[in-house]
Amino acid sequence: SSDPDKGRYFGYELCGSVVIWGWTSAFAIVYFMIMKLLKLLRVSKVQEVVGLDVTELGGFSSEDYEKIY
Repeated sequence: SSDPDKGRYFGYELCGSVVIWGWTSAFAIVYFMIMKLLKLLRVSKVQEVVGLDVTELGGFSSEDYEKIY
């Protein structure tokens, strides 16, 4: 088409996408930095070795269950 504003609208969309990406990235970085400072980002060594299926859910995953029984 011969719409002179065609490129302008694409520019608006591109600018909006960049703003959303930047906003999301900034809040994610802040969130994970706070989680790291509060030491809530990782599980304990025991949970890491035993596995979260057992420590958090009280059972085995379906793969482990098939190996055991």
